[in-house]
Amino acid sequence: MPAPQRSSVRNRLLRALSPADFALLQPALQPVATELRQTLIAPDEPIRTLYFPEDSLASIVSGAAGRVEIGVIGREGLVGAAPVLLAVDRSPFHHFVQSPGGMLSIATADLLAAVDESPTLRGLLLRFVQILMLQTAQTAFVNAAYNIDVRLARWLLMCHDRLEGDDLVLTHEFLSLMLGAQRSSTTLAVQALEGARPDPRAARPHHDPEPRRAGGGRGRRLRPARARVRPVDREPVMPRYFFHVRHREGPAGLAIDEEGDELADVEAARARALAVARRMIAQDRLTLIRDWMVCSFEIADEAGERVLTVPFGDTVPDEDGPG
Repeated sequence: MPAPQRSSVRNRLLRALSPADFALLQPALQPVATELRQTLIAPDEPIRTLYFPEDSLASIVSGAAGRVEIGVIGREGLVGAAPVLLAVDRSPFHHFVQSPGGMLSIATADLLAAVDESPTLRGLLLRFVQILMLQTAQTAFVNAAYNIDVRLARWLLMCHDRLEGDDLVLTHEFLSLMLGAQRSSTTLAVQALEGARPDPRAARPHHDPEPRRAGGGRGRRLRPARARVRPVDREPVMPRYFFHVRHREGPAGLAIDEEGDELADVEAARARALAVARRMIAQDRLTLIRDWMVCSFEIADEAGERVLTVPFGDTVPDEDGPG
């Protein structure tokens, strides 16, 4: 396969290189097609390959359980640059494909040989590392200082800046992982960004084979994807329940859960609702919600029938009883 030409690459970091610096990397650059959720750099494993995204997006997340996104890299950067250029051969963080597409890969040894030969190449790549560090620090500040709907808006804009076009394929479950929030809180944040528009499908949730595309962009309303359950290669062994959040009266006061969870029975659904409500009350802040205690879960089955209502107030232990 012929080496990519500087005039044809879409990665902005590569395009910013001088002809001489690009020529040092050019023979080692390999076009690769990536898939959704593909691991690029596994945590605590030697980094053997780095990636220049062309029309794709990579996430950096911390923690195997309860993971939270701490960085995003698109066509402006290089996946794996920070540890490798700072003389570390591995990272504690998971780097994976958030939006699939093309990338240009380069072996770690080839990149290090090139930067050893060119101080200007090393300097430009280190400036990107500095930008990534600033982004990570800003993410920490925003996560500590702002509500989930503000964090969601920022995240969508960051993704839009790094991708061509206005489409993102997302689910609310994925968004909740990226934001470090409960899925139900993320659904409420989506509704807040949409202007609390009532959903015409609220009375009868259903499943499409793929998630919808999320439109957005400058001059248009950013509209995160309606989450859909992907088909699985097995029959569900348990019924699926949907945890809609009622936060005020009327159609606009119901945030629709279109993913749901497989649970053994209604009692298991009630237990799940109480556990999630406790975490939402304790951890999640939303502009839309001033008092979690006025909210409730309206739990529906796969036919769209409401089977149970669980007020958030039920998370408070009953004070009556033996003194």
